[in-house]
Amino acid sequence: MLKKQLPFLMYLLFTACVAKPTQVVSLVPAKTETLALPSTPTKISTLTKTPIPPTSTSTVSKTPTPSKTANLPTPTIVFYEPQVIKVCPDQQETTFEKLDLDPSYRLIVDRIGGAQGSAVMMLSASEPITQEVPNAKSKEGKILYWYGPSPSDEWLIIGYRDEGETQVSIWYSSLDGEKQWEVATLDTRALPRFISDEELTVIGVPADKQYLGRWPWEEYTPLESINPFTGESKELPVFLPRKGIFDFYFSHEGRAYAVYYLDGGPFEDYYLYDYEEATSSPVFQWLLNIEGWHYLNPGIVVRDNDLFTITLDRSYGFDMAFDLSFDKIFQQKSYNEIMKAVVLPGGDSIDITTLVFKEVTGESFPVYRTGSENYKPRPLYMFDYKNLILKDYCLESALDEVISGRISISKDGRLLSTTLYDVTEGVVQDLVPKAVLVLDTETGHFSRILGFESIGWAIDESKP
Repeated sequence: MLKKQLPFLMYLLFTACVAKPTQVVSLVPAKTETLALPSTPTKISTLTKTPIPPTSTSTVSKTPTPSKTANLPTPTIVFYEPQVIKVCPDQQETTFEKLDLDPSYRLIVDRIGGAQGSAVMMLSASEPITQEVPNAKSKEGKILYWYGPSPSDEWLIIGYRDEGETQVSIWYSSLDGEKQWEVATLDTRALPRFISDEELTVIGVPADKQYLGRWPWEEYTPLESINPFTGESKELPVFLPRKGIFDFYFSHEGRAYAVYYLDGGPFEDYYLYDYEEATSSPVFQWLLNIEGWHYLNPGIVVRDNDLFTITLDRSYGFDMAFDLSFDKIFQQKSYNEIMKAVVLPGGDSIDITTLVFKEVTGESFPVYRTGSENYKPRPLYMFDYKNLILKDYCLESALDEVISGRISISKDGRLLSTTLYDVTEGVVQDLVPKAVLVLDTETGHFSRILGFESIGWAIDESKP
């Protein structure tokens, strides 16, 4: 039961109420003054994609009959040891302006320890000193709460909360701050997820499931879909069956779907709800066949190309299935026939946790390993899943700090940004951030920007 709750609880913990996954941006406060968005939890974040359902708001799906997939024979899983390529140049650390940055890229950051009312900030190759975005700071009666890039990276999404901390007002802004408008006002307990620039999905608790003002996490479900550009809003039918826990929401070929799992069992029993047909079907049923210990639920992502990615943390590294088409998620095969095991450097140990981040750009994604015995710098890799190449940047030797929180990848897949945390005597100091890390994944050079934490990348298309 606890293992099944962990992804959602960690989601709320890290965002305090965020992934930007490849297609989904989830915006939620991450500290008491201002903040930032992060795409989800950062460990194994589940993502979404999406348009809109049909008509009725009273449709309730019946509890589906559990699949019999768990009785299938389980062949031996295939293990892969990727080729390790070290990208560790001499004089590896450099200044931000000396990194080979695309002139159109903007790095969005948040000032560490900044007072309430501090502004949205970013920097670029032409302006390597942090600059405030005009008209993007606290307004009268509204306190800057969080901010981050839109799914296309072409807009800023900003949240302002009221002084009573009961509501959050969501705004769109151009990167230069000249064009801004309000999209919606939500309860601060609601979870806004941007499926695309054109769609905001509000995740919350139906009124009849709220208990004395409390919003139980297990009752969260999609409630509303809003177009930020037109203001059009559509109410979404509540569909969760008894013991159903909402996971993510997406669209395929113009139809809206939601994935949920049944709580209470020892395995991840996933189902797909079709809003148009108001029916549920078993999906990802090979996940009923997981053998051995694993830390969290599988991470399931719908990418920009409509293909599915699934990863699962393991003591030896992680298991994965990449580029699954929509029809493949209904397969009635065993776990070992679909998932492939990737063995990472560092050995097979239950004390080592692998963090597989869902910022999949092109054919690579970040992988980070951490130990449970203490906090110390650990290897950060970029894994090319098609060519089975693991790039190692030797950061555990070059850094005194540890990586914690989300990782953001630029659109071209070259630049990585994350937040570094100080370590004293092997203990992270209350997870207090120290600096932004910007890594060029092609050359291995990196820069630290002290006094800020990373929010994500944006693109100013007006810049050549």
